[in-house]
Amino acid sequence: MISRRKALAGTIAALASASGGASARGGYTRLSSENLREDLDAIWLTLHEISPNPFQSSEAGTVENLYRQIRARITSPTYVRDAWMTIAPLLGALNDGHVALGFPGLMNKAPHYFPVTFTVDELSGNLIVEHDRSGILPPGTHVLYIENISAAEYLDTTTRAFGGQTSALIRSRVSRTGAWTSAALFGVKAAYLLRWRDRAGIEHESLVPAPSTAQSLPHTPPYSFRWAANDVGLIEYRRCEDLSRFRAFLDESFTTLQLKSAKALIIDIRRNSGGDSELANWLWCYAQSRPFKQFGGKIVRSNAIIKADYGQGKYTRYYGPKAWSAPIGEVISFTEGPSDGLVSPKPLPCRFSGPVYLLISPATFSSGMACALAAKDYGLATIIGQETGEPATGSGLLYKFHIPNIGFPVYLTTARFLAPKLRPSHQGVVPDIIVPSNTVYDLFANRDTALEKALTLI
Repeated sequence: MISRRKALAGTIAALASASGGASARGGYTRLSSENLREDLDAIWLTLHEISPNPFQSSEAGTVENLYRQIRARITSPTYVRDAWMTIAPLLGALNDGHVALGFPGLMNKAPHYFPVTFTVDELSGNLIVEHDRSGILPPGTHVLYIENISAAEYLDTTTRAFGGQTSALIRSRVSRTGAWTSAALFGVKAAYLLRWRDRAGIEHESLVPAPSTAQSLPHTPPYSFRWAANDVGLIEYRRCEDLSRFRAFLDESFTTLQLKSAKALIIDIRRNSGGDSELANWLWCYAQSRPFKQFGGKIVRSNAIIKADYGQGKYTRYYGPKAWSAPIGEVISFTEGPSDGLVSPKPLPCRFSGPVYLLISPATFSSGMACALAAKDYGLATIIGQETGEPATGSGLLYKFHIPNIGFPVYLTTARFLAPKLRPSHQGVVPDIIVPSNTVYDLFANRDTALEKALTLI
């Protein structure tokens, strides 16, 4: 049997060469400055052609200046991780939490070998441990250095690379995207040296081992059901994916609620990262009988790139027949009236008829945020937690393409979605009952303040 040490050594060697080296930025893939500039230009031109308003959440002049500065700095050959660090801040500067630069090929696995998930303490602004798969660092631990990078530099690198429309969304990016920053900064290693401070204020250094394989990551299903209390059901809805599987999950979960005569239902979407918004339509049809909708319209740009890639059928399904027939470059706005496009739930044998509570947070994102929008604007649930980081009028319909030379996957948004009801600019979904996020002390004590509040109300 191959030992864990040998297996991990082989994995690290493969990923290290793919990512440009584990101990340094060197590696087998050397990128010419000409190719890197070509790829940067490809991102810039595509952004302007497919987005209805690429600077909706940013200052056009600031982003354009950054583009010119980055291009001027590309004067010599570089390696994959350096290239990512160079280009990613351009996309982050757009302040659109969807937009991102991925890693090419095998390097996509690299972030899954970083053992620690970080978050930001809302009170102090410190980088703290959210979860450590090795079990060495307890949740809530104040992190000072990762390898030779200070926590402040790590935070700055992550927020510049990924960005977001609001400060709350930017903070939430740290836990979702921090592993990508780690892979770019440190490569893949057998263990990572972290300096941290315990609750007594004493500093420590720990060598935190990486998992042996990416598959050893704890599997978190996109949705799950459990009992939060003896007669209170809890649906943890993490990702909007696989509609047929989700409908089977809803049938089973709501039948269970009915058989046990559940007193109340809690739906937790605090870490829902989005996906297919159609899933939330089905969720609310099982939980409520009143009409609702998640959006009040959208704005798109007719463009040749996606038309050629998708073809008429797929393009029309996403953007509508008007966008297909419109001249290239035309911006089309679809605005719905209050009664247009409402989802009217049909009778269901296992529909829940009791009180529903929805938990949200700054990390409730994209289609997860739209799920919360329907609940807020149509009174489908009592909403508990914190305002969503993403504004109610947000972006979506991601288009993925690979830049030609390096092969980085690039994710750009192609639509602006309007909320069903008007609200102030940059306002997210505001809870009915605001509960501060878990503090360092809550993490140490394994407390969940929003869930506790819902149970108290019930």
